[in-house]
Amino acid sequence: FPKYLWDCIWYVLVTMSSVGYGDLAPVTHVGRFIGVTMMVVGACLTATLVTGIYFDLGLSAQEHGAFRFILEIEWHKRRK
Repeated sequence: FPKYLWDCIWYVLVTMSSVGYGDLAPVTHVGRFIGVTMMVVGACLTATLVTGIYFDLGLSAQEHGAFRFILEIEWHKRRK
């Protein structure tokens, strides 16, 4: 592959991961591979953390049933 293609791939991955391109950046392919790997790992860890928080703060089965009951009541009121 031409050198410019690898540069384009690098800039796309850095931009998509929201890391941004700063003053210090890897120059070699190995350094960029490690950088991309860390970006993907960081995104996966963030997604795992957000999912864990979501499930911890989620509704219990009883709360979910009550919420659906309230929504059905509101739907029937608007339908009349």
